[in-house]
Amino acid sequence: MTLQDPLVGRLVDGRYLVRSRIARGGMATVYLAVDRRLDREVALKVMHDNLADDPEFVSRFVREARSAAKLSHPNVVGVFDQGTDETSGVLYLAMEYLPGRTLRDVLSQRGALTPRESVSVLEPVLSGLGAAHRAGFVHRDVKPENVILTDDGRIKVADFGLAAAVTAPIASAATDELLGTVAYLPPELVANGHADARADVYAAGIILFELLTGRQPYTGEDPVQVAYRHVYERVPTPSSIAPNLTDAFDALVRRLTDPNPDNRPPTCDAALTEVRMARASVPAHLLDERAADADDLRSAQTLAMGDSTQEMGAVAPAAAINATAVYSRADMPDLSPAGPTRIVTPNSAGLALSHPNHSDDQATALYQPVTDEQATAFFPPATDQQATALYQPGPAPAPATGPQPTRAMSRREGRLASKESMVPRLRVHDEEEPPPGFFSNGRRTAITALIAVLLVLAVVFTGIWWFTGGPGSYIRTPSVTGMPVADAQRVVALQGLEGKVEEQFSADVANGTVMGSNPAGGDDVKKDGTVTLIVSKGPEMVAVPALKGKTLEEATAELEAAGLEVGETSEKFSADVEEGKIISTAPKAENEVSPGREVKLVISKGIEPVQLDNVVGQHIDQARPLIESRGLTVEVEEQEYQQGGPAPGTVTAQDPAATGQQVAKGSTVKLYVVKQPPQVEVPNVQGQHKDQARATLEGLGLRVKEERYNPFADHVQEQSPNSGLVDLGTEIVIKIW
Repeated sequence: MTLQDPLVGRLVDGRYLVRSRIARGGMATVYLAVDRRLDREVALKVMHDNLADDPEFVSRFVREARSAAKLSHPNVVGVFDQGTDETSGVLYLAMEYLPGRTLRDVLSQRGALTPRESVSVLEPVLSGLGAAHRAGFVHRDVKPENVILTDDGRIKVADFGLAAAVTAPIASAATDELLGTVAYLPPELVANGHADARADVYAAGIILFELLTGRQPYTGEDPVQVAYRHVYERVPTPSSIAPNLTDAFDALVRRLTDPNPDNRPPTCDAALTEVRMARASVPAHLLDERAADADDLRSAQTLAMGDSTQEMGAVAPAAAINATAVYSRADMPDLSPAGPTRIVTPNSAGLALSHPNHSDDQATALYQPVTDEQATAFFPPATDQQATALYQPGPAPAPATGPQPTRAMSRREGRLASKESMVPRLRVHDEEEPPPGFFSNGRRTAITALIAVLLVLAVVFTGIWWFTGGPGSYIRTPSVTGMPVADAQRVVALQGLEGKVEEQFSADVANGTVMGSNPAGGDDVKKDGTVTLIVSKGPEMVAVPALKGKTLEEATAELEAAGLEVGETSEKFSADVEEGKIISTAPKAENEVSPGREVKLVISKGIEPVQLDNVVGQHIDQARPLIESRGLTVEVEEQEYQQGGPAPGTVTAQDPAATGQQVAKGSTVKLYVVKQPPQVEVPNVQGQHKDQARATLEGLGLRVKEERYNPFADHVQEQSPNSGLVDLGTEIVIKIW
């Protein structure tokens, strides 16, 4: 008989009508509910009683949930509301309801994804986490169970409010408790309880490993062993599980999961950039190549190398290491550099799923430090006789008749076991006994020792050769063609290689873009070697030659010699360039342009002709502006004033004469102008006899006019003008009466 969940059908906090239970986890149960106020479906996460009863947790949960509700991003599950039901005391979180599956469901169903699919999942996860980091949040519980793939194709990260609330601070001094999913915990969180944005980067790297290989890097019989491995082992490369995976993703996983948080990208935004760079560096066909089934190879490696998975026991069920839980740090081995060394055994490594009231005594009861005597008992020293017996032939051991004690297999024993399991045993039956004394004990021991030494030397030198000059000293060159040079250098550096830039001109590849590399992408290169990045400088530029004053034929020849072409030609009058020759170019001379560029030419039509006006008889003040308005230059030549001739300033002639023809613009027109006569002082002749006055005035070059008012008078009574300077030839009127 199935018991009905007591919360189903109830109205929580007077607002949320619970319809059904969706899932139950280690810290909360999730229900599908209807928000009666806004008439929408929500996911109602109800905290378990052991957490809801802790006032400190409730206060922290409320504070962090309110902050998480402010986080809005397309790749983050929205938090709508939080509260406590007054009637039942239920502590809840109302979140966006997203019909779909978790990433854990996808991995369970499909196993490993292709690199393209893996990156397409990881990028939105990192985008959502990056938004949280910018808002001051650290998730601290990133795992496939908290990644939602909706039915309409969206990808969202869930449980921000819960993770932040439970892990703020991440490990309290009072209880020394630790929250997280042990399969994705970073080393610093296990070792000292400290976590920042780089903890989410580490968890994202573990997820990438799992997406690419279909399995987690560490599994063990219990969570403490897995946590221990996060601290003391380096996350393996995906290609160690699936050899067909490219080195770019090996480098990326190692970068994201570096044990030293300072060596990881500082935030998930930075990690997202490196993921995109890694994806761009991998050829398209390799992005769609799913991880090959490497179970047989992995089993052989496990036997040959004494895989620590065997040392720690059988693979744990997924629920044991994938569930979010609060762990007592007393259950963890002391991982600080100054702390005592502890040996974790299957019996002593029990993990407490404790609540905040979990006592130190309870934690200690689950884990006890091992004394020196106990530690020695695990690996008793072998005597000389026992050591010798390892190399002596003897009868096969009798089959075990009952339960046998087990212990962790050492790496040396693992290698010996793998060799014995993989190399068939050959029993040689001698038909004849060797000559007496030939294989004496002393001689046999010497030969055996010599062979052993030679074998060891062979293995050592083979290993040295393999990793220094043989295949083991090479890695595949990353493909960086088409990437900006800065991004390409970072991709190369992620592989532990030095990127050397060599620039070349290219008419087809944009400036600053990698055209190729040496070695080429996918070719072998020495570890810590150099990859020459061939970077485009853009098209090779050529200078436009100076063509002014050259004929069109000469200009065409020079342009073709420079790798340029004659473009549009036009004609223009020019006062300083001879007709038929080049006035200017576009682009201008000495400018650098790309090869094959067309150069426009402006060709001279010679000097522009203009109409010449007739200005003879005009005063110079009117004649000069008229001629200059035609673009001509005026030259004046003065002529002496003649008594009775044209007035001073009058143009008497011009050269060239205006006969209706046109002249070249800018040419000179000479104008002949009567100059001003000299001036004289008018004397006063009043009172003088008229004849005497005339003689005086005419003697000075002045003309005299008499006006007689009395026929009998002959003396000047008045004159005009009577004084002052006047032009030579000016008429002076004398009046006689």
